[in-house]
Amino acid sequence: MSNTQGKSKVTAHSKKIKATKNSSSSSSIDHHRHLTFDHPTHEERYQHLRDRALGLGQYIIDGNNKLKEVNMNVG
Repeated sequence: MSNTQGKSKVTAHSKKIKATKNSSSSSSIDHHRHLTFDHPTHEERYQHLRDRALGLGQYIIDGNNKLKEVNMNVG
């Protein structure tokens, strides 16, 4: 499509990226003209939530999925 000055309309960069994305890819990647950002997987992103017990904050789960008591004394 041409405008009144005879210049053709350029397709937006984001529309070009959408055409090249593969829906079967396992990780999400944002595109930028000069930079690329890798997003962590769902498990990596929410790992810190799994490691905390839902309580009063007195216990945490260690790497072996065992509860450990945490000293919450503030002095």
